[in-house]
Amino acid sequence: MFPKYNYLLRLSNGMVFRCYSNTYNSNYYGRIVFSTSNSGYIESITDPSYCNQILVFSSLNIGNCGFTYSDFESHRIWLSAIVVNKITTYYSNYRSDGNISRLLKRYKVIVLETDNTRDIVYEIRSRSIKYAYIYSIKKINAPFKKREIVNISISTKIPYCYFYNRFNNYKVCSKVLVLDFGLKNNMFISLGLIGLFPLIESTSSFMFSFTTIKPNGILLSSGPGNANTFTSLISKVSKLISISKIPILGICLGHQIISLCLNMCLLEMKYGHHGVNHPIKFLNCKKLLISTQNHNFCITNRYCNTNIFYSLFDKSIQGFLFKKDLIITIQGHPESSPGVKDLRFVFGNFKEMILLCQKKKYWL
Repeated sequence: MFPKYNYLLRLSNGMVFRCYSNTYNSNYYGRIVFSTSNSGYIESITDPSYCNQILVFSSLNIGNCGFTYSDFESHRIWLSAIVVNKITTYYSNYRSDGNISRLLKRYKVIVLETDNTRDIVYEIRSRSIKYAYIYSIKKINAPFKKREIVNISISTKIPYCYFYNRFNNYKVCSKVLVLDFGLKNNMFISLGLIGLFPLIESTSSFMFSFTTIKPNGILLSSGPGNANTFTSLISKVSKLISISKIPILGICLGHQIISLCLNMCLLEMKYGHHGVNHPIKFLNCKKLLISTQNHNFCITNRYCNTNIFYSLFDKSIQGFLFKKDLIITIQGHPESSPGVKDLRFVFGNFKEMILLCQKKKYWL
């Protein structure tokens, strides 16, 4: 039992849930999504793909292990609100850097505790709920805060590089230009682990960096938002694809942007794919892959060909493999943070394509 209900969560279909909170006191309106992950809550709340969203955790307790800065997927928390069954204030973890409740207060995240998290998840999934209102009973008549997702504000302002393997000379490593749409730390760490040298660039100046750095590969990162609205960005990436003769890897939002550049169609899903343990399959392979997903839009099935990944939940397209065009895209998260590592081979295939192109001396 909670001390006293002081918040209301109203879904867009009118259903209301009573909640308790002792953190940030405010009204909010935004997109609501859910995650069924039983672990990896720190990676989830610091994932830029959840920017300005309301995230519902279906697991019982959040915060048992506190939080660890080394587990952060970015430099801050991007969520606007979370809905949980219970926030644990007493944590036990030798790696922990503190209490998660204090961390959420620091970033002014609305934390709602309720016994009805499973019911909320059921409503979101069965009724195709996409938006929700959060009312503070103390400020019931206050205006709602609504934050729009702008990828320019999430993208890095200053270009930087990441070199992982200290035993190799970075000057002889294959360079990968990473376009930051909401980059997760484990993406460029995964590149460093296989001997690639990632150079992270903002969404506004990557064309200049492409001509000056002369990379051996390009990675379009994950990120939040509707790719259909990024018209100027899509035109820049289309130009980049047309002039480059080097391998290109698109992950999550990067997959959607590349698909739009190839004249495909992007549609909003009923409730999206979020959390871990999403089964996907490559059309020409009998092997089943388990992936981590976090997206609200997908490519339509009418563009199917033989070289696609697809979801076993709803048959939605999960990626493409175009060897002649040197393009790999994947809707899931191969960096698997949190999640299983079934899709890590995508980074290995990307490196193999880079090495083959270097032997053939492909560049412009």
